[in-house]
Amino acid sequence: MRENILLTRDLGDVFDSILEIYKTIEQDRNRRNSDKELKDICLEYMQKTSRIYKYDLPRESDRVDFSDPLKQWSYMFVYTLRHVDLVSYALDATSDIGILKDSDACCSPTVCMIGGGPGSDVLGLSIHLREHGHSPNVIGLHVLDKYTSGRALGSCFTNTFQRDLISLPEMKYHAFDFEDNDLSLEHQEIVKTSNIVTMIKSLSPVAAWLRTRKKLNRDGVETDDCTSVFEWHSVFSILKHMKPGAFLLYIDNRTGPQRRILMDALECFDFEILYDHVLYGQFLSNSVFSVSARVFNIEFGFKPCTVAGINEVILLKKKPYSEHVVDVDSILDS
Repeated sequence: MRENILLTRDLGDVFDSILEIYKTIEQDRNRRNSDKELKDICLEYMQKTSRIYKYDLPRESDRVDFSDPLKQWSYMFVYTLRHVDLVSYALDATSDIGILKDSDACCSPTVCMIGGGPGSDVLGLSIHLREHGHSPNVIGLHVLDKYTSGRALGSCFTNTFQRDLISLPEMKYHAFDFEDNDLSLEHQEIVKTSNIVTMIKSLSPVAAWLRTRKKLNRDGVETDDCTSVFEWHSVFSILKHMKPGAFLLYIDNRTGPQRRILMDALECFDFEILYDHVLYGQFLSNSVFSVSARVFNIEFGFKPCTVAGINEVILLKKKPYSEHVVDVDSILDS
């Protein structure tokens, strides 16, 4: 647990911004005279979301349908604060070797969030840079996510949170799903122009699908002898199209096949592993919650997740092109 006045204030503002969105939704529903109480709906979704993700999404059928704005907000309430702090914490741990050492990345970043949802990745990055004296001019902000319907909620969230020293451009959402196992030309261009790519809890939600799907080789034939490079062409392609000097921040649960997926793909490229550690039980102090937030939590009878559990954090930097790099085109066309 970190005790830092500026950090505590920023995280408190993040959560207060989430509550402001709830008030906006509530006012809208009151105008439309909705029958069922908003509180009851959201509480039901919070409980279900917490129960599902507590056990690393054991079944594919449990995957939450985030096309429903209330389910999106309920997930934000439970997990966004925790994710923002995880990103900030991980980057703080790499401050001597990571993004702070790259002038483009820390002063004028273009960020691509894989499965970035409401924007918690870039808020964690912004808080990290702010703590270390930088006021970044974020050039571009892209979210590759299955549920692009969340763009309104995500934009509302980041706009509500922004203050003078954290100014963000409009988040641009692009439809993307790991299960499609492909990276479109549009996605490739986004990745190519980004100097920071994040994969925060983006592989674990589809781990259940990976456990049940047929394993196919490069020719589409089912086989038991298949590496994840072929199983997960999209992960491979993300790494391939990252430009030299770009950073990849990966944070995910220690359980499941997520690390293997990433590391198998890394073998095909020349990346420097700047940081590779396990975080055990990082937790947030109740001091991050404002008085009004504490009252809200009591009235709801539910609190957001403040304990991170066991997570793997990996920070990578793509090296300049080298003749020693594996010929990826000979392995897999993309």
